Amino acid sequence: MELKDALFKVLEERHSVRDYLDKPVSFDDIGLILEAGRLAPSSGNLQPYFFILVKDQEKKEKIAEACLEQWWMAKAAWHIVLVGDCDKCKKFYGIRGESLYCIQNVAMAAENMLLCAQSLNLGACFVAAFDELKIARLLDIPEGYRAQGIITIGYERSSERKPKAQLDKLVYFESFGNRLEDVDLVLKNINVVGRTINGSKKISKKLMDRIKEAVKKIDLKGIKPKK
Repeated sequence: MELKDALFKVLEERHSVRDYLDKPVSFDDIGLILEAGRLAPSSGNLQPYFFILVKDQEKKEKIAEACLEQWWMAKAAWHIVLVGDCDKCKKFYGIRGESLYCIQNVAMAAENMLLCAQSLNLGACFVAAFDELKIARLLDIPEGYRAQGIITIGYERSSERKPKAQLDKLVYFESFGNRLEDVDLVLKNINVVGRTINGSKKISKKLMDRIKEAVKKIDLKGIKPKK
């Protein structure tokens, strides 16, 4: 399997897991997940985040209670609490850094960790609904730092996978709200054809290159905007 195909397999299979088996997760796997978070992009490469690992059952239950009594969280093998260094972002980027960049940086680290967990065949869920003061007191988070998310990690027992929106419902051209009459041709059909071609060993490389070149030559200017 090509690296690109392996990547999209992880992207497609990742989903939020809220039901876990009573099965331990190795610290080696947790270490890989943390390393994925460390490699995330951040504003000015500040890396304004810290990761608090929680394995103690009693503490996980207290975290679940602070997360608006989401008791399913306590069944996960690990909790990873993501803490943003808001003062550091504010020092370099002012109010925007404190109120936006710090949150964005933590979110990007979280997504890296979620994808890594999926690649290890582990279930994970990002939780953002919690009493911040309770979490801060429980984990001794000092002033100037904010808990911005909690990731649960464990082996999946069961989970409902909800469908994602189609790409043609999410994309505009040149300005917000501007769609194309033949957007299926530009996005959906080409994406499906392209991925089918890339995943097929029966199609020659020469034919694949010809089709890719044809896709590149599609003239968007000739397709009318949909009002």
